[in-house]
Amino acid sequence: MKSSIDFSTWLSSWKGTPYRTQFRERGRGVDCVNFVAAYADWLHETTTHVLQLPKLMGFNDHKKTLQVIRILESTWPGTTKVDADDGILAGDVIATKNGDHPVHLMLAGPAKSVLWHASNRRNIPGLKNTSNGVVEESLGTALTMGISRVWRFEEASKIRSECSHASS
Repeated sequence: MKSSIDFSTWLSSWKGTPYRTQFRERGRGVDCVNFVAAYADWLHETTTHVLQLPKLMGFNDHKKTLQVIRILESTWPGTTKVDADDGILAGDVIATKNGDHPVHLMLAGPAKSVLWHASNRRNIPGLKNTSNGVVEESLGTALTMGISRVWRFEEASKIRSECSHASS
């Protein structure tokens, strides 16, 4: 199982990777969905296909967005949907929303209240319009946008455990 140090190293290796739709290559480009898929592949030591999704799909096709989220939730073993009110822990995946619809995926990092995501230049409510590529944001960003759903991977249990002990 991956440790919180492994997780920090993995995240840092993606920092600054530019936003690029339908791409998943560290340093060259990634979109929010493929960034989460890259994380899940890293955790599970698997390789899945790059998801070919249109840019800003969450804003334009709500049904398809939910289908993609369900695919992500069911692709890797040990994936559990959790209630955001129970707390967001290191390694959790967060789907933020626009109204009632999920629109953007973020990843809870090892530092308390810090999220990581692949952001484009579009001005999305709650995101800094200077954000581009894989960046860190405060948890307040997700809370401002609203949280549609949270899920976690069983494979990240060591990360969660180490990070929760470190913040105690």
